[in-house]
Amino acid sequence: MLPSVRTLLNLLSIVVTGFFVLVFLVGDWVGVYGGDVWLRLLWVGMLFSLQPFLGATCKPSGRSERRIGWAKWGSVVLGGLFLAVVGFAGTPAYVLRAPGLSLATAAVAIGVGLLLAAQGLWMIVWASRHPEPVTVSNSNVGKP
Repeated sequence: MLPSVRTLLNLLSIVVTGFFVLVFLVGDWVGVYGGDVWLRLLWVGMLFSLQPFLGATCKPSGRSERRIGWAKWGSVVLGGLFLAVVGFAGTPAYVLRAPGLSLATAAVAIGVGLLLAAQGLWMIVWASRHPEPVTVSNSNVGKP
């Protein structure tokens, strides 16, 4: 009896994922980062293309998926805290310490700092409204 198309596609995705992992591991050993620009761009493209293959071949258990979800939630909180601190503390420190800033440059820096702080606060508010792991099956993904 011949295997189904789905089985063959699953096998193909596993083989391609294994090939990519092998190429990435061996690529560091042969010094691909010393190559030219186009080789490095190809390398980055291959690294980005690895994620869909890993997603197709590796399905974490419910327990692992929940831990990954909590790690994503923690990343949102820590990223929000970082942006808020940079926006509220880093920007005034930059404006006050940089010699010879024009008024326009200072205004732009303050505006960017306020935008960073607002984004950080929004991330913290979102995390406080959704105190649960961020998983694909959650209904809160992509909602305010």
